[in-house]
Amino acid sequence: MSIKSYKFRLYPDVQQASQLDEWFDMARFLYNKMLSLRNSSYLAYKSTVNIGDIDMNLNDFVNLSTYENMANYIKVFELKHSWIKASNKQVLQQKLKDLDRAFKKFRTEGSGFPKFKSKRFKQSIRIPQHFKLSDGSITIPKMKKALKFGSKSQFKRFLGKAKFLTISKDTTGKYYISITCELTQSEIMKSFGKKLKKNKKIIGIDLGIKSQIVCSDGKVFDTKQATKESEDKLKKLNRRLAKKQKGSQNRTKARLKVAILHKKIANIRLDNIHKMTTSIIRENQTIMMEDLNVKGMVKNRKLSKALSNVAFGEIRRQLEYKAKFYKRELKFADRFFPSSKLCSSCHHKNNSLMLSQREWICSNCGTKLDRDINAAINIQNYGDGTALKACGA
Repeated sequence: MSIKSYKFRLYPDVQQASQLDEWFDMARFLYNKMLSLRNSSYLAYKSTVNIGDIDMNLNDFVNLSTYENMANYIKVFELKHSWIKASNKQVLQQKLKDLDRAFKKFRTEGSGFPKFKSKRFKQSIRIPQHFKLSDGSITIPKMKKALKFGSKSQFKRFLGKAKFLTISKDTTGKYYISITCELTQSEIMKSFGKKLKKNKKIIGIDLGIKSQIVCSDGKVFDTKQATKESEDKLKKLNRRLAKKQKGSQNRTKARLKVAILHKKIANIRLDNIHKMTTSIIRENQTIMMEDLNVKGMVKNRKLSKALSNVAFGEIRRQLEYKAKFYKRELKFADRFFPSSKLCSSCHHKNNSLMLSQREWICSNCGTKLDRDINAAINIQNYGDGTALKACGA
């Protein structure tokens, strides 16, 4: 069994949108309140934290360090804030599970410390059960009318057993629903179209800024300069937003225009990456790529904007899950493997190669090399076992 999510545009009426917004607010309030209490209990060990009229002894930090114990305080908050009773209890419980998961990732995986959620950014809630799906609509607990989403033609592509659903609202004010399902391998292949046959083709790919993906067979995918094309318009809208008075309706309208343009840029970028990664996965059985330290790379102030536009992390994420679904193999070259500096013909290493040099001639064998294609070939050879694997070997 594998997991796949289907995302659709949601079309709530005015009353449903108002109810969803209330649920977003309640879930965010509970998340932030419990995060605040956990922070206080950690910083003020052996002290008492006041929650309105309720005194809660926090001598033992373990009392708030598990989901089960946090969930017990939903009733405590209901006494203080009666409007919480109007919410779907599952929504609040799932939000506390998110907080518990965030703390576990912080302790075990080295992720950042959990942050407070803001009402200015994307809002989301998760509903784990008791929902009913039909053609283009869904019925959820504590909502009288069914929510309409997508279309009947889109719903026909829906496969698998629904496990839970996530309802979200982005910064442009649009609502979306993501339905997470369990699929068998045959259902996965059906969802992606025709079944892919296994082949023996192995390819190396080099990621870059000018050319987003360069393949070892010479195929090049150019970068879609979505940010650069919209840069002037984005600057103009941001200047207008900065001049609007805080809290005014005109500022809200200006902020919405900026959000819509950012969404358009993100959609163009994402669509382009989907087309590239799907093409690579369909045509090749084994894909070799670099294990890049993207987080470290974007710290370069001169290249951070360009690196963010090409979205190396998103390319890797899509290749990983598509390779898993299509039964392809994705391998990674060592992070310190000098793919650009090695000659793909004789393996001579050019230590003096500069970043600005896009072409160079090997001093050992005289081969004229294109920097990106040469790097892609070296990455492919790394997977074949014909390249030098140790830096400086």
